[in-house]
Amino acid sequence: RSDVPSLLSAMDVMVFPSFYEGMPNTVIEAQATGLPCVIADTITREAKITDLVDYLSLEESAEHWAQVVMNKADGKRTDTKQSFVENEYDILTVVKGFINIIFEQ
Repeated sequence: RSDVPSLLSAMDVMVFPSFYEGMPNTVIEAQATGLPCVIADTITREAKITDLVDYLSLEESAEHWAQVVMNKADGKRTDTKQSFVENEYDILTVVKGFINIIFEQ
């Protein structure tokens, strides 16, 4: 979709109760916009770039998930740039890594 930034901007919390994902780019994109995320504990820990991610078990009740989501839904966005830089998810670090892989091996 070409309107992902608009969709993420309209959300208060991203909820991701998935049985399995490889590397969920949607969770990373959500964090980049400062959006709190409540995701299943079946999701890889590498998806947590910021402190905006809470992992919950799929064994927890729907009521528990709803309570955690409501607690995170304060409408505030966090600036996540520094977290992305520290975790080497910023564009400059990624480009340098790409150039290294392609041209300097």
